[in-house]
Amino acid sequence: MSKKATYSKLQQRYAKNVRKLYSTKEGKELFDILSSGKNKYLRLDRFESSAMDMSWIKQIEDCIDPLGDIVNNPKKTIQTLVEVVQVEKVKKIGSETVQHLSSHTQFIKTIDENGDVTPSKLLNIYNDDYYAIYENRFIATLIRHLLIFVEKRYQFVLQNATLSDVQVLYAKNHTEHDGAVIDVETKVRYSRPAEAVAVDKLKGYLRRIEDIRKYLKFYANTEFMRILRRERDVRNPILQTNIIRKNPKYHKCYLLWLYINKYKEAGIEVKVEENYSELPPSQIREINEHMCSTYLLLKGKKMSPRGKKEKKVYKPIIMNTYDDEIYKPMDYKGPIEFIRIDDKFREYSESLFALDPHPTKQRKEYDSEKYEANKNARERKAQVDSLLKRKVHEGEEYEKKEKEYLEHEIARDKYVNDKVEQEIRIEAIARVEKVRKEVKDKAKKARIRGNKVEA
Repeated sequence: MSKKATYSKLQQRYAKNVRKLYSTKEGKELFDILSSGKNKYLRLDRFESSAMDMSWIKQIEDCIDPLGDIVNNPKKTIQTLVEVVQVEKVKKIGSETVQHLSSHTQFIKTIDENGDVTPSKLLNIYNDDYYAIYENRFIATLIRHLLIFVEKRYQFVLQNATLSDVQVLYAKNHTEHDGAVIDVETKVRYSRPAEAVAVDKLKGYLRRIEDIRKYLKFYANTEFMRILRRERDVRNPILQTNIIRKNPKYHKCYLLWLYINKYKEAGIEVKVEENYSELPPSQIREINEHMCSTYLLLKGKKMSPRGKKEKKVYKPIIMNTYDDEIYKPMDYKGPIEFIRIDDKFREYSESLFALDPHPTKQRKEYDSEKYEANKNARERKAQVDSLLKRKVHEGEEYEKKEKEYLEHEIARDKYVNDKVEQEIRIEAIARVEKVRKEVKDKAKKARIRGNKVEA
């Protein structure tokens, strides 16, 4: 017997027993109460399939061999190197070496009686292979870019590779009865892997990417990349030198460079087909019976006994801020409304419900309360943001006025202090002049008296 037949048989037996339960007086009463409430039902059938873009894989695969040939046998030039080394390391002495020693006598160690010169160091001139040409730096940069290009798409494909077909049944009930509010919400989700054909195709796609990754990682650890590891990467636009333009291998790598710089797609598309269907009355009745059974699981059992718990007392306090100085009570014509604008409230208001921003008509009707709550939350957030901007602006204005007032008070105090100090200085000078005049007058009178005595 197939699983589908087994499920169908079990469902029929379950429906028969439940129908018998709710045909009794008590069961019918409960069923009528919940059925008369605000009920919503939704069934979703979702099918996933993938469409892979093989163009970027083929472009890189076609360039793997040219890249390997260049890495194993890169172009090079002969570079003449000049350095001063110990005598023991010099392999060949030429006229340039003698001329250099004659002009750098500090490298002469000794001169014997016969005029023979023994140097301590000599100029060494030799030729060596030079690989850091522009074309090789271009290839090294291309390999680094390819590693990032392929790895990003490989990780994306791994994360989105699991395709599945999903069936979901949503049902919720809101009932007000006998002064109590009853909310029952249920969701049944059935998921299974997608068709085997699509899965096999995806596995082949991943194998090709993994092969490319292996080649690129091998190239990245070759002697060629080690030699050029300290060289700077090339930048766009790439110079089309004779080697890049005329050498087929380098030119193929150049075309691949142009391709990956223009290619922005992820390389895979996941197609989703969603079908919302209306439920027949017979199935709606079965769902209502199931919600009644779910409700009975709660009300049919005794409440958990209340244990001894630690009592906590919370004493909120009200902080004074500069808002108390900005907003005066007489500014309000109606009752004062306080709006929370702290970070915790903003985080809560921004994440009330995670809903699809572009829902279908059926899904929007099913979650109409949540979408309405989100709409109100967004409007509230806009008000809060506006209030925050105004608060910051008026706070800055308030601080600016306070600063100006403080500066004015300081200037006024300075002016008063200067004025008082000036008056004290004038008064002191006047007193000094008065005392000086009195002293002069006394001295003058004393001289007059002295002259009279001598006469």
